[in-house]
Amino acid sequence: MPTNLQKKSKITPEHWAQVTEVLGQYSERLLPFTRVIEVSAGTDLLQEGVHHDDLYLVMGGQLEASRQVAGSNISLGTIHPGQWLGDVCVIDQGTATATITAQRVSTLLVLSHDQLVELQNQAPDIASAVLMRVTRELAARLRHSTAVIFQAVNNDNASEPVAQNTAWVNRAMGWLLCSEAQL
Repeated sequence: MPTNLQKKSKITPEHWAQVTEVLGQYSERLLPFTRVIEVSAGTDLLQEGVHHDDLYLVMGGQLEASRQVAGSNISLGTIHPGQWLGDVCVIDQGTATATITAQRVSTLLVLSHDQLVELQNQAPDIASAVLMRVTRELAARLRHSTAVIFQAVNNDNASEPVAQNTAWVNRAMGWLLCSEAQL
């Protein structure tokens, strides 16, 4: 966990509006299971290949997802308020598939894997609502990534063989594997 994260004790009205837009009627009941953090611009929230087990809802700010591919840092997209981060890691408790860096000061609602399990036991309706929203975002990314891969494979204007057209495939796989890409 980066050292320049600040715990916040209060959610601003603007950030609360973002939470209620995403989680609706479950927002207030979810809060006791979460914490709020603020990430400074330039700070890596998640690092590719490192174990993480927190789920984040971006309430404010802007972050970027990137991956290392053949020694180059490849941008996968921008993450905006209302989007989830860390969803794959919180579900399978694996390593991050991308590095997530705050482009601006960002405020996030954090739900750890352990808190999610506790939420499932104590308030299964809220856990189900959170997981349904995360699943919808994962499904949208899968559809988008599939379309990008299909375009790369069937690119009529490509003068190179598909195997050499790796930029499209790398970007598509990054979008698929990361919960951070802007759709």
